[in-house]
Amino acid sequence: MPHGAPLSINMRSGNAFGTAGAGGAAGTLTLNGTAITTGAITTTGGNDGAGGAINATASTGLLNVTGAINSAGGAANASTAGSNAGNVILSGVNVTTLGITASGSGALTALSNQPGGAGALVQITSTGGVTTGAIAASGGAAVTTNAAGGNSGTITIQNSTAGTLTTGALTAGAGAATGTGTAGTAGSISVTNNVATLLTTGAISTAGGAKANGGAVTLISAGDVTVGGTIGTSAGAGAGTMGGAAAGNLTIQGVNRSVTGAITASGGAGAGVASQLGGNAGIVLITGAGGTAATAGTLSTAGITASTGAAILTGAGGTAGSITLEATTVSATGALTSTGGANGAGGNIAATATSGALNVTGAITTTGGTGNASSAGSNAGNVTLSGVNVTTGVNAITANGSAGVTALSNQPGGAGGVVQITSTGGVTTGAIGASGGAATTTNANGGNAGSITIANSTAGNVTTTTLTAGTGAARPASGASEVTRSILPQV
Repeated sequence: MPHGAPLSINMRSGNAFGTAGAGGAAGTLTLNGTAITTGAITTTGGNDGAGGAINATASTGLLNVTGAINSAGGAANASTAGSNAGNVILSGVNVTTLGITASGSGALTALSNQPGGAGALVQITSTGGVTTGAIAASGGAAVTTNAAGGNSGTITIQNSTAGTLTTGALTAGAGAATGTGTAGTAGSISVTNNVATLLTTGAISTAGGAKANGGAVTLISAGDVTVGGTIGTSAGAGAGTMGGAAAGNLTIQGVNRSVTGAITASGGAGAGVASQLGGNAGIVLITGAGGTAATAGTLSTAGITASTGAAILTGAGGTAGSITLEATTVSATGALTSTGGANGAGGNIAATATSGALNVTGAITTTGGTGNASSAGSNAGNVTLSGVNVTTGVNAITANGSAGVTALSNQPGGAGGVVQITSTGGVTTGAIGASGGAATTTNANGGNAGSITIANSTAGNVTTTTLTAGTGAARPASGASEVTRSILPQV
């Protein structure tokens, strides 16, 4: 080894063999100093062994790990469970690593009914900046036929006083369960930069494995925020017999914010042959550094989806999510979607550009979900857009209620949403729909119409195509209570 190169530290437990017993007991690595420099740190479990905990504290200087940190659970032997990871806690005036793996391992043998191992806590605290590669703290997957998914770990990173905060991809999701096995517990990712400098991450995921909820993601900076990739907080798919799992919420606070990949925060579908609930959608909030539009700078994002999961048969739809975007200027280069899954209501979408243009290059859709057999139609969410110039191009805004389903089931239609566009510099949009859904025979109310209001002042033109806000058909047509709303373009 070249003179002066940092030494690596390896504290793996021994391997177990077959199903005779557990892996060796996990150790704990503790490093304390005024400043610390080390090579790679490995405390992974041997076969069937848990990963060991890592604690490193540089009290007045740099904590620099020049290699990867790995405290993952050991690989499972045949017909054995996955193993838990060890916690990783790092602190210093400046903290630098090449990446951290603290994930539980998956079970190995199909039909052995073995659970996955749990992910661990990863915590980084610095007063002088953070630079790290990818961090993973996910639960391991179970194997068939019936077994629990591994609980997710959590990732918490906080910087104060000075320096920037930069990470690679961040992943903390619950492992997939099988059959009647219990879902792994959702984790979370929280990254906070209390300095007015740049917070940068790679792609972020707290998406759940099968049966599991998605986890919450929070990014907060007194300066700018840049996410170089996708963000996913969606629930896992249903398995066995269950209501749909819930998505995690996403909150981003900063001055100028940029997300280059799609954001997905949707609930999971119910599973089974009996009536089951749909999964709740997540709440997506991208706002200013102080948590308000007044403290926001610019915003650019790709498409965003926050939809409820589909219900089964006559089960209720999941709770609607929402999308809120606040900035001086807003540029969304994809669709904004908060539709309901089967039997679910659409969620609200609000985008505000306080002093500049609001430009959405994809469709905006808050439609109520399609009803299952013998189910009522579902309500649409509202759409509120505001800016100095509001443009959706030729793309449609759709906030229609869905229709009741199955003749002779007497199911009402869902209500249309409220679409409101306000601008001081012109409006350009494609077709807008805010109609109620039709009822089914024999006797049921049609869905109430929504409304469309477009108001422009100061400068610019108002250009739209088809505007539709009608009531849904009642059954019988002469005997229903229907509410007709208005279409008000104002120049």
